[in-house]
Amino acid sequence: MPINEGDKQSGVDVLLQQVNNLRSLTLQTLDYVTGYRLRLYAPFVAFPRYGIVFLAVPRSGSTSMEYALTPLLGTGLDFSLPRYQHTFRHYMRSCTPREVATRFDRFFKFTFVRNPWTRLYSCYLTRVRRRPNRYFRYHGLDRCGSFEDFVLRICDIPDPQADSHFISQAYLLTHDDRFLPDKVCRFETYREDCRRISNMIEQRTGIRLLELPHYYKTASEDYRKAYSSKLVDLVGNRYRGDCERFGYAYPG
Repeated sequence: MPINEGDKQSGVDVLLQQVNNLRSLTLQTLDYVTGYRLRLYAPFVAFPRYGIVFLAVPRSGSTSMEYALTPLLGTGLDFSLPRYQHTFRHYMRSCTPREVATRFDRFFKFTFVRNPWTRLYSCYLTRVRRRPNRYFRYHGLDRCGSFEDFVLRICDIPDPQADSHFISQAYLLTHDDRFLPDKVCRFETYREDCRRISNMIEQRTGIRLLELPHYYKTASEDYRKAYSSKLVDLVGNRYRGDCERFGYAYPG
């Protein structure tokens, strides 16, 4: 009996799903053994089938958006694999700024940016006071006794040596003096911009994105209490490129 083409394609899809599930489990195992989230050097995610790249900026709602984009991965993927609650990143095609500027140049590229003063305070709450990663421990940033101490150290770390959680957004989103995004959305208008992006992607692909959760939400501590006039000026100088590129000022 000849094999039906539909059945053949279905078998290929199942095999690909199994391979992806095995790949995700392998990455999670390596993460667990090494204690380090792999592939942080490739911060962006591409969906080559649909010609879309999400330029993920840490501490700007990127994990929530990555989750919302999971319908573009297809069906049958196992997001319940152990160790990490949010495994969807392991199924996505990670890519570097260089790849975006060359291989994915014609793709639709979008990003979310955030006010650098609130972004840096969010980074402090998450990566210093709660979940420091290997970079923060290696550089002693997890031992900062105060937010002021943290800011002073961050101001001495240039962007080429910075961790992705506090790197300048303008620097991260630029390659060889070329600004990568076609569409810049803002954390401050997250819900509204997400709806616009979702509608654009649905028109392009016919696929509706998921409703947004809020992963890694920081506590609603008032950043204004942490900033002195001295720190406001220091952060403004450190992230002058973000302020000029995206029109940000201290929101106090």
